[in-house]
Amino acid sequence: FYQVDGPSPSLLKFSDGGFLQTRFSLSFDLRPSEFFYFHSRARIDRGFDPGDNPDGALRLDEVFLRYRPFGDARLNLQLGKSATVFGNYVSRHDFHDDPFLVAPLPYGEILGVAVRNPAGNSLSNIAGRASGRLPGVFNSPKRNWASAIWGPAYTSGVSIFGAFEKFDYALEIKNVEAGAHPNQWDASAEDFDSPTIAGRLGYRPNATWNFGASWSRGPYLNPEADRFLPVGTDRGDLPHTMFGVDARWARGDVIFSGEAIFNRYERLSGEDLESLSWYLQARWKAAPGFWLATRLGQTLNNEVSGLSGERLPWSPDLLRAELAAGWRVTPDLLLKTQYSYTKSSGGLEGPGSNLFGFGVGWRF
Repeated sequence: FYQVDGPSPSLLKFSDGGFLQTRFSLSFDLRPSEFFYFHSRARIDRGFDPGDNPDGALRLDEVFLRYRPFGDARLNLQLGKSATVFGNYVSRHDFHDDPFLVAPLPYGEILGVAVRNPAGNSLSNIAGRASGRLPGVFNSPKRNWASAIWGPAYTSGVSIFGAFEKFDYALEIKNVEAGAHPNQWDASAEDFDSPTIAGRLGYRPNATWNFGASWSRGPYLNPEADRFLPVGTDRGDLPHTMFGVDARWARGDVIFSGEAIFNRYERLSGEDLESLSWYLQARWKAAPGFWLATRLGQTLNNEVSGLSGERLPWSPDLLRAELAAGWRVTPDLLLKTQYSYTKSSGGLEGPGSNLFGFGVGWRF
């Protein structure tokens, strides 16, 4: 259950007030030998992002086949629909693994980058939003806008990954970029004429530390934008480039983790739209089965030059502070609660300031 004031923050898609998100997940795993592994996960809920489909719908979020030619972790070849290899959040994004109810800021908030019509990124539209003549980013549907990474980004394609000694690596070619909307993740919804390439290199010096660096590049416009592009231009000419670094430290009952991501969105004309988003979080196991967590995140965006040389903001800067608590009543029953406070700046209106959430998860 979520309660918000004003435009909903994160990737929640309901108006001011409360919303009950019910979700049933069914996973199927098959490991016929040490060389092959098959996984699928279907969900029935009110939208991948709560409120996106309030009447309910059935989805196949993950389905992939993995092949290990050596029968160990050194090399994995994977084909299908799976989470992105970018960053360090995806490995703990499941309800029972993530101490919070919503994703960290880089993975769970929109940016003022129009993905359905490139005109939304033009100087006139940016100036209109900055002056208030046009609706702000958070006062229009979230399907119009980009996110640096859209949650776990279950996109479709092929990936290669593995681990040896103190290093791990991953490389993927997917049909859409990690910031694409969930309705684009299926291979049937997008062809591979403008694929996205992403990768990550990790280093684990010991059991306490884990470091990583990630990179991604691919077109951010969705197919609806094709009819608005000038002759001779396609979506591949307007890429979204991301660079990220992440770290994790764990000892005893305490885990610290964080990530910083730089984004660059190229436009038809004018300066590129650039953004730096980061988060730091801590989790403390206060007692057996009970833990507390806190997280701080921020998104900072550049400004672009107006017709008179003035500097204009294209998306609000955001600062988010979060507190969460969880109680694992039994190994399979988990209760979680979260409070988030979001402050916007940069001369543009942001989402609602307060978010409260409470969740119950049961595995069987």
